Amino acid sequence: MIKEKQILADARKIINDAIDTNLGKDGYVWRSKAWAAVKGAEQILDLVSDYIKKHELILAMKLCILVLEEMMKAEIDDSNAGEKGRVIFDAIDKLGIITSFLKEDDHATSFDLILAHAANKHYSGWPNWREEIYETLKPLCTTPERQRALDEKMTSNKKKYGEVFNFMIKETQTVEEYIAQVNPEHHEIIAKTRELIKECVPGVAEQISYRMPTYKLNGKVVVHFHAGKEHLGLYPEADGVAEFLPKLGDYKTTKGAIQFPYKKGIPYDLIREIVQFKKERAE
Repeated sequence: MIKEKQILADARKIINDAIDTNLGKDGYVWRSKAWAAVKGAEQILDLVSDYIKKHELILAMKLCILVLEEMMKAEIDDSNAGEKGRVIFDAIDKLGIITSFLKEDDHATSFDLILAHAANKHYSGWPNWREEIYETLKPLCTTPERQRALDEKMTSNKKKYGEVFNFMIKETQTVEEYIAQVNPEHHEIIAKTRELIKECVPGVAEQISYRMPTYKLNGKVVVHFHAGKEHLGLYPEADGVAEFLPKLGDYKTTKGAIQFPYKKGIPYDLIREIVQFKKERAE
């Protein structure tokens, strides 16, 4: 228990140090530094993956919840499809993996812990995130009581937030709907990026994941992309970034993402190389 408390305390410090380092004088992380502010949370999610592999699922679950807590309250000028949102959805995705593997003896306490987290006031403006957390609880509903409790929460969430909730879900159902929400000034860039990916990877499966257009081959992610306010975000995962780091120059990168500012022009030839590399890895 002492070891677990120390791991959680250290993880919280890592997350908050990255956020604090990138705070402006007004106590706010601006969009230009959002990519750096989430690096601590990304580091902890890598740790979560390690604990999942080791089957230390309770600790992995608590770390996921910690990441969500700190990201939800972080004052980052970022959309729900940006850097902060990407990390939040990654944490929720890992939480879903964890709950699907938990032993039945751990169902009750884990259900209560996650359900209590979902009640966090910071989700009031983001009912879609709360709903996705509720979805991770379904494997734990192995008693009628827990199933009823979850059903009540999900119904209340949809009823309370009504049109706001429905709009958030609707805008991410298809890539066409995603593009329709993008600034018209960037439609040509997004359309060209989309076609480039489909041309490079014949038969690629197109879907929405993490609120972004996502492309998979043989069930493996080739790439995601996101239309930011000032940049095209390309997400070729860690191996894609690492492979092309020497060619990325002064483009901002995180472990699994690259930012291509619109004002500099989009390097489609480089994107083609990255997508081709990821295609070969997925074949």
